[in-house]
Amino acid sequence: MNFYEFKNENLARCCFSIYGLADATRASVSSNLSRWTSEGKLIKLRKGWYAFPERTNDHSDRMFIANSIYSPSYVSLFSALAYYEMIPEAVNSVSNVSTLKTADFTSTAGTFSYRKVKPGMFFGYDVISSPRRVPYMMATAEKALLDLLYLYPEYSSVADIEGLRLDEDFMREEFLWDRMNEYLARAASKALATRVKLVESIYR
Repeated sequence: MNFYEFKNENLARCCFSIYGLADATRASVSSNLSRWTSEGKLIKLRKGWYAFPERTNDHSDRMFIANSIYSPSYVSLFSALAYYEMIPEAVNSVSNVSTLKTADFTSTAGTFSYRKVKPGMFFGYDVISSPRRVPYMMATAEKALLDLLYLYPEYSSVADIEGLRLDEDFMREEFLWDRMNEYLARAASKALATRVKLVESIYR
C-alpha cells in the first residue's frame, strides 16, 4: 500500500495507533512509517501513535488526539479553563488528567501533558461533539478548577488564587457552585475543601 492509498483510508481517523490497524494494513505500512514521518507526511505523536499533519491544527482534532494517545484521559486544568474562557491566557499545550502515571508527549503537533489522579477523582467531564465528527472528553468548568486545586495545592492563599485571574463575570454568573460542591463532596478531601472555599469567598 502506498502512502496516498493509506491516507485516503485513514485521514478521517485524525490519529491512529499502528496496533489498531487491520493486520493486513499494518503489515503493508509498518516498514514505511519512519520514512513517511521523516518526509513530513506523518507526525509521530508517541510510540505507536501517528497523525496526519493537517489533522493537528484544529482545536477539536487536538482534543481528540489528547484523549486517544493516552487513555483513559480527559482534557482539564488550564486547557479546559481556557476553553471556557475562565482565564485570559491562551494555552498552547493540551493538559489532561488520567488515572495512568504522569506523562508528557511532545512532537511537532504540540505538547500533550497528563497528570495522574486517583480513580475516585476521574469524573466530571462531558463528551463534546464537533463539526469534524471527532468527539472528545472535556472537564466541566467546575471539574477543571477542582482538578487544578487538587493537583496544584500551592494555590492555597488569596494571592495565589487571584494570580489565576479567573474571569469574575464567569465565576459569578456561569460557574455552577452547586455542582462544584457536589464534586467536592465526592472528592472527600478536607484540604481540597479549604482551597475551594477560599475560591468561593473571593468570587461568589
